[in-house]
This record gives sequence, structure tokens and C-alpha cells, in this order.
Amino acid sequence: MTWSGKAELKAQLVRLWDRGELLRDAALGHSRFPLRLTLKSPSSADITDQFDAVRAWVTELDSISWLRIEWQEIRHRIQGVQKIPASVWLESIDNAVVCLSKRRDWDQFLKLLMDTQQALPILLPWLAK
Repeated sequence: MTWSGKAELKAQLVRLWDRGELLRDAALGHSRFPLRLTLKSPSSADITDQFDAVRAWVTELDSISWLRIEWQEIRHRIQGVQKIPASVWLESIDNAVVCLSKRRDWDQFLKLLMDTQQALPILLPWLAK
């Protein structure tokens, strides 16, 4: 089973955080939110062969509070009409910070950013790097 679960979706955010992209966006005044995450979903054969696992996967995704799911109804030749996630989104940086448990780090960075803007705005490009 290679479907995107909570751990895989969180790993995508961890990569953005570790590369500094989320902090860089804040320093440059850009926003990438709402952010669509890559979602690997079950195939038609998976729905037939692993129906219970697919149902558990859907339940897991639906329980993630920081995630918005866009649903898709598919007409399966054996299982009938099924509603499965088509795409997943994070609405805001706050949702990403909650997912990553980085609230303290995020708040510290925002304070540093505001202090730099007030004291030495010439350093903002350096801070963004």
C-alpha cells in the first residue's frame, strides 16, 4: 500500500520547513496557502482487492484536523458509487505550524522578522536567504 497517509502528508510539510521555504515566504511577504499536497490514492483494483484498507485510509485522512479534503465520487464497477479523497489542502500557515508542532519556532521567527523590519530593514533580503 503506497497511499498517502498522515505521515506522508506531514513529511511533505517537514521538507518545506527544513528547507526554510515556509520561513522564507514569511520574510518575503509571499504566501503559498492554500497549499495542495501530493496525494497518492488507491487504484480501482485496490478498491476491489483491499476495500477494508481503502476504507481505513479514507477514515484516517478524514480525521486529520489540519487538512481540507476535496472529495470525488467514483462509480466502481464492483463496489458501486464510492466517495474518496481527490486532493488534500492546507488552508493556512497556521495549519502547517500546528501539523509540524512548530508554534514556538514560528512565533520566534515572526518576532525576529518584525524586529528586523523595524530596526534594520536592509537585512530582510539576507534574512530571507
